[in-house]
This record gives sequence, C-alpha cells and structure tokens, in this order.
Amino acid sequence: MPPNAAELLTFYYHKLHKHGMNLVLCHVSQAVQQELDSLVPALRPPIVNNLLDAELFCQQEHSTRRTA
Repeated sequence: MPPNAAELLTFYYHKLHKHGMNLVLCHVSQAVQQELDSLVPALRPPIVNNLLDAELFCQQEHSTRRTA
C-alpha cells in the first residue's frame, strides 16, 4: 500500500460517516489488512471478506442509525 493510503482511507471513512454514508473495504490483501489493523480501531474503516458482507454491514449500519 502506498505510504499515505491508510491515512487517506481513514480520512474519507470519517468524512463519509459524518454524512451518513459508509466506506467498507473488502477483498484486501493480507499485507493491507495488517497495515490497517495497526491503526486505532475507531479510526480505521471496517474490513469484510466480500461484497455480500459489505452490503450486510451497510444495512446494519443504516438500521442502527435509524433507531438511534
């Protein structure tokens, strides 16, 4: 992963989250997973295994926001 990529991903993750949108990563390599895992959990975007899991994650997030 390029040097500032993790920083850029976290920036956009929080920017989108403020507007009620999700950024979910899937199909990441082991090296990328390890690099993102080194970030503070609250700062990093969620990582799931596949697009179906990403869709389910987004649906759960949407439901959580509606009930909050």
